[in-house]
Amino acid sequence: MHISICIKEILEFLQITPGQIGLDATLGYGGHTLEMLKCLDSKGRLYAIDVDPLELPRTKDRLERLGYGSEILEIKQVKKSFQHFFREGVYSEIALEPIRPSAEECHVNSRARSAKLRWAIKA
Repeated sequence: MHISICIKEILEFLQITPGQIGLDATLGYGGHTLEMLKCLDSKGRLYAIDVDPLELPRTKDRLERLGYGSEILEIKQVKKSFQHFFREGVYSEIALEPIRPSAEECHVNSRARSAKLRWAIKA
């Protein structure tokens, strides 16, 4: 079973509100994306990208079954890395210090110990 990590920390940092437009650059299984979509409350738009061609359609299907379709969520596969987009000038800033899971979360989910999330600002 997949357990998304740093959900609380990420949502506190991003402070997502209904009507916003956002990007999840590491869609993966979609756990963080799902929580971001809940914050949007069916108002706004979320773009989600990932490099994994196998998990992408599964995650898209999973989120659609939960009621998050193309009217609020657009999912695309990317073939280039986040760092590539930074070098190309797509992002003006990438965080030097990553968001890390709390001690409590590491206790509950041992996989969380190695987690780091970096954010970026579009140029």
